[in-house]
Amino acid sequence: MVNKIKSINAPKGKGFFLECAFIDEGKISILFSNNEDRNDLTEIAIDWAIHFQRTDDSYKINTFSEMISLSDGNVNPLFDQGERFFEVIDKKYTKWVVEDHYFPLEDYEKLYVFFFIESYVEVISPEPPVFTKINSKHEYYANLKERVCWTPDE
Repeated sequence: MVNKIKSINAPKGKGFFLECAFIDEGKISILFSNNEDRNDLTEIAIDWAIHFQRTDDSYKINTFSEMISLSDGNVNPLFDQGERFFEVIDKKYTKWVVEDHYFPLEDYEKLYVFFFIESYVEVISPEPPVFTKINSKHEYYANLKERVCWTPDE
């Protein structure tokens, strides 16, 4: 068995809802909630992204189906254990970015995929994702506003 994904230090669960995703000048912020409790919020922050794509159509998750399925048709043990956030270690999944955007990727630039209920997010970044618990959507949006809305020095 060739492993195509590896676990990252992230929350585990049966599934997560993508609440929102935001990108500003390469900085990414993704808010998601737990399947059982929509008020159990976590933010994924990535300081610099080379590529960001959010896909809402559940049928397109088949793009990554061979990553989460083994050759015998069983689900990858990581997915079975509640893992939903991964670093992709199979380089063939990053080749299309090079072809599409005409720039080579460096070895330190990693492809991350975050699976949500009926959607997923792909990010290529030299920076690892950071997961932070959030108390409320109000807190999340207030912090987001501080990061985005700035006033030039007078």
